[in-house]
Amino acid sequence: MLGDHADGVHQIEAARFEAARREVAPDQCEGRRGAGRPGSPALLRDRELVQATVGRAEAMYRAARAFLVDAMTESMAATDIGGERLVKARAIFRMAGTCAAETAVSIVDMLAASAGAVSIFETCELERAVRDARAARHVAISPNNYVVGGRLALGLDPGTDKF
Repeated sequence: MLGDHADGVHQIEAARFEAARREVAPDQCEGRRGAGRPGSPALLRDRELVQATVGRAEAMYRAARAFLVDAMTESMAATDIGGERLVKARAIFRMAGTCAAETAVSIVDMLAASAGAVSIFETCELERAVRDARAARHVAISPNNYVVGGRLALGLDPGTDKF
């Protein structure tokens, strides 16, 4: 159950460490400087707009990760108890995985936008982070998980036995 959604955390970690912390976004992509400003001596990391984007990405990462860790913890506790608590915990865990994957895509998209056109080239590590985050979202995580979670939050049955 937990392994199916670990990709969401992995992609957020990739976006955070490969792009924000190591400053792949935006400065290590072919030495990119001054997005949209040819000849600008300023590194993108020194621009206030880029700093705000990285700060926003960090906040999004931490929020999605906290939700996922909380959902994992509850899933482990609910496994010992079973019943309705386990059903709800599984639904919330799936929503957390979906949220993590969607957040990863948003993070790498924001960082790629900050890097500019250079982020589409394979020589830029950020290009790979964008592809990986999108692939994980399509392969492992279903937005339909929100339906099941919403049904349970509204006091309805999950609507499916397969989750």
